[in-house]
Amino acid sequence: MISFLTSLLPSWLTSEAHSQPPLITEKTVCDYDSLRSMYPIDDFLSRLEDIVGLPQRHFEVLYQTPIRLLACRLQHTPSTKRIGESLLVERLDQILLGMKYRESFIMPSGVAPEDIGLKRDLWRYATFFSLALCGLGPAVTSFDVRMGANGKNPETWNPFGKIPDIGTNIEYHHSKADDDLSSLLLAQLIFSPSSLGWLRQGDGAFSLSLATICSPSTDTLLGKVVCYALGVKDPPKQVVEPEATAFSARNHGQEFFKWLKSGCASHAEEIETLSMEIEGALAFKSPDIFYAYANLVGVGWRTVKNGFNKLEVHRINRNKPASSDFFIMPGPDKEKTKWLVIELHHFGLAQQSSLPSKERPDFLSWLKSSISDGALPNSSSNPLFVENNGYFHLVVPGIFKEFCRSFSLDEKTVEKEFLGLGVHLKNGHSDYFEFPCGNKTLIIIKLPVSAL
Repeated sequence: MISFLTSLLPSWLTSEAHSQPPLITEKTVCDYDSLRSMYPIDDFLSRLEDIVGLPQRHFEVLYQTPIRLLACRLQHTPSTKRIGESLLVERLDQILLGMKYRESFIMPSGVAPEDIGLKRDLWRYATFFSLALCGLGPAVTSFDVRMGANGKNPETWNPFGKIPDIGTNIEYHHSKADDDLSSLLLAQLIFSPSSLGWLRQGDGAFSLSLATICSPSTDTLLGKVVCYALGVKDPPKQVVEPEATAFSARNHGQEFFKWLKSGCASHAEEIETLSMEIEGALAFKSPDIFYAYANLVGVGWRTVKNGFNKLEVHRINRNKPASSDFFIMPGPDKEKTKWLVIELHHFGLAQQSSLPSKERPDFLSWLKSSISDGALPNSSSNPLFVENNGYFHLVVPGIFKEFCRSFSLDEKTVEKEFLGLGVHLKNGHSDYFEFPCGNKTLIIIKLPVSAL
């Protein structure tokens, strides 16, 4: 029956009813004081002031003035997401949500610990700037605002032009949304040149904000905050990353190392749980330690790792056929995993062992006593040393593994310390020789018998 009655209606009426919402009720242009009484602007400003913590005068210039201009320009524009609600109320809620969420992060990516406080206010403002404008252009231009609608020839208001006079009757008619770049046109209408100039002074804050306004992406920390607040569910993948020009991978590596040193000095819990001291060095669980820093500053952990590797301060594991940046060692939980090893002197710490001095053995003394006492395991099929022509041929890494087995030391540290003594025979620029033994070739260090 219902379908029969519907079929009797004119086709233009049914298609119009399904294709777009009905006409928005006529409104009247108001001044700012009237808007404050109609919408929760004062409550919003009070809560925002608590978050940013600026002196009253600074807050008025940097935050309150843009909100006043934003409110006057949006006026009664309907929300495109919340049926029957104002776009102004929707945007104020989003700004407040995003500013609270932003406090969970440290910006910008890779900031030095000592500079966090200095840059906090600037990046709070970059977040506010991005939240206020992101997606605003398409939302505003999705309506034709007709002024003087009661007249015969109503004029359509340009949303990027002068605000209609107070008392003007306006109607909102659904139209086609503009592109994301239209949000940039609103920036100069809402934010003063002095506030935009301030944003341009800091670590790519301005360029990153503009990129986020046009195309928010979770590939940047700022974009992550904005996407969360605005409810962007499937943001585009990274198209442009202005941070990359202002902060290279090497910079991220340097700031990661500063963070490590600062955390070790202050015994930060997030670092202590991922580190342990071995002979002459500190070891950090990998890639967990890179994850911890990357999540803190909002950058990919591989970017941090690649930047850190360029500093060349970590120990290289040459035990494998191909050298590695990591060592496989048992941790405090006795489970073997990857560890990034950095010498103690890079942290400004003395080369000291976690073992008491009376228990810390000397490799040469141990080698001399073990050879003379016959206590060193040495089978012909798997020798640890061979005496030949006035030299002890020390098989690497077996001889150091045997020494370290009883004392829970790191074999590479012991080997490096031994080579540093300079008592062995060099092979040109190398410390090692190849020595044929049966059907295999051993890698050895030649130590003069006289050195013992």
